[in-house]
Amino acid sequence: IHPLTGPAEAPAGLGPGLGAVALTVLDEESALWLDPRRAADAEVTSWLTFHTGVRLVTAASDADFVLADPASLPPLAELAAGTDEEPHRSATALLDVRDAAGTVRILAEGPGIDGHAIADAPWADDAFLDAWRANGERFPRGVDLLLVDAVSVAALPRTTRLRAADPRSES
Repeated sequence: IHPLTGPAEAPAGLGPGLGAVALTVLDEESALWLDPRRAADAEVTSWLTFHTGVRLVTAASDADFVLADPASLPPLAELAAGTDEEPHRSATALLDVRDAAGTVRILAEGPGIDGHAIADAPWADDAFLDAWRANGERFPRGVDLLLVDAVSVAALPRTTRLRAADPRSES
C-alpha cells in the first residue's frame, strides 16, 4: 500500500486518489471504460479527457483501463486479458474502494510478497475471490488491479493469489 497525494481539484467522482492514479496511468493512447455513474458525470469525463487525453469507450471489453467501484466492476472474465504472446495488452482495473465497508479480510501470496500479507478487503466477497482465482489461472494472460482510496493505492497483479483470511488473523 503506497500513500498518494492527489490533485485537490479532481472531481468528487474521482477524489484526489483516483485523480492521481488517472494522471499517472492514462494518456491519449489509452482507452478507458467508466462505470455508469462516472460515465454520466460530465465533470468526471471532461476532467479525465482534458487532463489525460484518454479515449472513453462504452464497452468494458474494449478498454485498457476500467474505472469502477466494487458494485459496478464488470466481470473480470469480460475484460481484455491480453494474449499468450502479448499479455501486456490486458486491462487494468482501477477499483475505487473509498466507500467499501465490511469485515472481509484477505490473505495475499505471490511474487513480491514476503510470505503472505493479510489485509482488510471489504470489497472482496466470495464471488470476487472466485473470479480473481480464475483470472490467475489464465496466466500469463489476465487482468491487473489497482485498489484506490482517498489517500493510497495498492496493486494486485494477476500473479497475486487471494483467499479469505480468518477475521482474527494479523498481518
